Amino acid sequence: MTQSSLGAPKPSRRPPRLRQATEILIAVVLILLLWEGAVRWLQIKPYLLPAPSAIWQTGWESRRYLAQHLLATLQTTVTGFGAALGLAGLLALAMHWAPPVARILQPLTVVSQTLPTAITAPLLLIWVGFSFTTKVVAAVLNAFFPILVALYDGLRRPDPDAALLFAAAGASRWQRFWKLELPGAVPALLSGMRVGMVSALTGAVVGEWIVGKDGLGFWAKSMASQLETAETFAAVGLTSLLGITLYLLLGLIERFLLAWQRPQTHR
Repeated sequence: MTQSSLGAPKPSRRPPRLRQATEILIAVVLILLLWEGAVRWLQIKPYLLPAPSAIWQTGWESRRYLAQHLLATLQTTVTGFGAALGLAGLLALAMHWAPPVARILQPLTVVSQTLPTAITAPLLLIWVGFSFTTKVVAAVLNAFFPILVALYDGLRRPDPDAALLFAAAGASRWQRFWKLELPGAVPALLSGMRVGMVSALTGAVVGEWIVGKDGLGFWAKSMASQLETAETFAAVGLTSLLGITLYLLLGLIERFLLAWQRPQTHR
């Protein structure tokens, strides 16, 4: 056994994702500890900035109500995301197959994203009223754009070498689309879906804040109007946790669906 082998450090066997998760967890714990200490040491009034321990206690005491509002927000988010996925898919296919349609729709879709949900939601209230549909439409308006852009760009940019091979083989337009362009756009679509899911949650919460009768956005608004800051923070924290969970869930689905792209290792 050589000296170099004895003195060489052993490579870390901890998976990169696990190491990253551990680092993030440590950072979050440190931030919470600093937050708790600063609130106690500076004696900040609870209605201005409650301590994390107070937020946790208040959230636990209101867990039954928070759970109900969480389910309402989840329902609105998933429904809006599904509708946005269908709408974005149809528009992307139309833009891909008909360039004139793309020239018309591209500016309109960009303009739709320049209008904040906080402005469009009151208009939806006038047109649709206080209903579940209003919140879903707010979620759709937020979510469809990243999905549309991702899918459209993915369809337009197939693998160059494969495109040359299809052209040399005399493949039809439909064969090129079905066997080259559509499969090649799947990774881009899945990435856009992750962003779209989080955007749908944002739209749903804003819709609940303005026109809703339930949901985490409605609960946060109600608690903030009563200066129940700890309750408001609990709703905000639960919303963030829901967004992270949905994002990671779609990430797992993406890894599963794209497993065929992983290089095969041979022993």
